[in-house]
Amino acid sequence: MRSGAEYFTDPSGSAQRRYEALRAYFVEDLPAAEVADRFAYSTASVHQMATQLRKGRLELFTQSKPGPKGPRKAGKVRDRVLALRARDHSVTEIAAALTAQGTPVSAQTVWKLLEAEANPTAGPPRQHPPRHPAPARPRQSRRAGLLACRGRAGV
Repeated sequence: MRSGAEYFTDPSGSAQRRYEALRAYFVEDLPAAEVADRFAYSTASVHQMATQLRKGRLELFTQSKPGPKGPRKAGKVRDRVLALRARDHSVTEIAAALTAQGTPVSAQTVWKLLEAEANPTAGPPRQHPPRHPAPARPRQSRRAGLLACRGRAGV
């Protein structure tokens, strides 16, 4: 064997170990007991994985999720947003106008663009700590309050 073969013969991750075990079972045509010994499975587990694979219930490789391929929408509409704002349109009017022109954009996206333009050096908006209500003042009895109002607090 060549150097580096241990990556395949002694897989470290569980997904790779499962793949290599099934590969040995199906491609190398090894008996389930030998595969189980080599990859630290029980014979029943090898049979179960093989059955799941045949029925299409076992995913050996994760599928990548498609994401945005280019710049975000905000970069594409920035100039149009600024032009409409220069004509004194509101945030909701700008969002509606762009949507009507075939570029659906939310009012929040417009707001963020305008906010970034107004203060280009600012980072993301700060998260303010939650405000707690003022501590409750100790309640005094009604009699003590009346006496305090009459100037007879010590009586």
